[in-house]
Amino acid sequence: MSGPFDLPPDPFDDELDRLLPPLPEPPPQPKPNGEDNTGMQWGQRDVVRFCRDIDDIATFKAGIELARAMLAEGFVFEGDITIELIRAARRSGISEKEIARQIDSLYNWHPSEDEEEQEREALPTINASSFAGKAIPIRQYLDGFDFFIKDDASFLTGAGAIGKTLVILQLAAAVAYPVDAIAQTNWLGNAVKVRGKVLFYSGEEDSDELHRRLDDICAHEGFDLDRLGDLMICDMAAEEEKALLRPHDKHRDMLVKTSLFASLEKSMEAENPALLIIDNKAQIIKGNEMSRDVATDVVNIFRALAKRHGCTVVILAHPSMSGIAQKTGASGSTGWINTTRGQVNMRHPDDEQEGPDDGRRILVAQKANYSRQGRVVNVVWDMGCYRCTDKPERAGTDIGRADRAERVFLKLMKSYEQRGIELSAVASSQTTYAPTLFFKDASREGVNKREFERAMFVLLDKGIIKNIVVNEGKYREKRRLVLVC
Repeated sequence: MSGPFDLPPDPFDDELDRLLPPLPEPPPQPKPNGEDNTGMQWGQRDVVRFCRDIDDIATFKAGIELARAMLAEGFVFEGDITIELIRAARRSGISEKEIARQIDSLYNWHPSEDEEEQEREALPTINASSFAGKAIPIRQYLDGFDFFIKDDASFLTGAGAIGKTLVILQLAAAVAYPVDAIAQTNWLGNAVKVRGKVLFYSGEEDSDELHRRLDDICAHEGFDLDRLGDLMICDMAAEEEKALLRPHDKHRDMLVKTSLFASLEKSMEAENPALLIIDNKAQIIKGNEMSRDVATDVVNIFRALAKRHGCTVVILAHPSMSGIAQKTGASGSTGWINTTRGQVNMRHPDDEQEGPDDGRRILVAQKANYSRQGRVVNVVWDMGCYRCTDKPERAGTDIGRADRAERVFLKLMKSYEQRGIELSAVASSQTTYAPTLFFKDASREGVNKREFERAMFVLLDKGIIKNIVVNEGKYREKRRLVLVC
């Protein structure tokens, strides 16, 4: 029997005749949006007609691309497409192995992958010897607390209504305020290191609320609101669709950029901002936050965006209930925090009493790959803004700290030996690790754990203390930390 499209006899023809009834003559006028009134039938016929021209591997791949586009638009059924493509490929003498590979690529395709290019091109490399003789790049931060790395992506986490948007808006105003008006602006009492334009992508607070908050910020800092022209707000609060990333149609753990992401990047190209603020993660990402692949993809996309445009990116995010309880600010997969280079968590202070909110908060450097991890900045809400309540350190207060740490380490070590308490230099030995035990001791004289660790290694290098092996060669062999003299 001859099919409706004059194709050679095939066992699938009867099924295709059922699925593809004759087209109406003449064709109806297209809908205003450009789609045909006959809907899916037109998409199927386009593929069938194209398949008639498939006669080699190149035209077969072109047919795969056309089918992919039509599947994405919902014009055709997967089964119908597969039937026609396989028929055309077999008719053209293409091997079964190649047919299977191309059909598999139709349904298992990542938009950013090009396997042939990856096979053809070697990875770009940098010879370490090329660093010789060059000035060492200075690591830079946006703020005076070294929270947010310049030209990289970081997270500001915190429970709902904790004050994330207000505190980051204060930073945005300090960065965007013109240098010719105020030569040095501050954020929470500490100098801002980078100045320039700021793009604020607001998925929750509308422009009216941001107006009210900026008015308070300007009054607090002595800014003129009419000089904040470099603070650009993208008000997405009233928009139903505000996602910048969404799951791939076939792979839910793979993300693709939306048209809004393209618009955001176009704005960045035009404005060249020094700071991009995303408020917040839940609003701009449609994806499973428990997936490590999703978490890693999101952070990598925004890190690449930051480096491409020479811009610091700060993404606001809410922690899970366990993240709040454990005071980590984490939520979902560990990939979120593991992939980013910095995370600041805003929360209530540890000594907060039950009752009405007293306005006190702390900002903790929960993750800091390149600066002091665990740094705490105490702030309090006052007249519509947060202000820092920490006393500034006097110049020279760090002089002698290393010597003091060594002295206190030796003092505590002698005390513990006299009491018969075992000590270890192995960090995994939580019950005997010397820096941990000394940090919990009331006689530590203000020395912190990291200073104790540095002191321990210095004393080991000097030979004043050493590790000895106990029960050598036996099942219970272990190392102990002891004084040499």
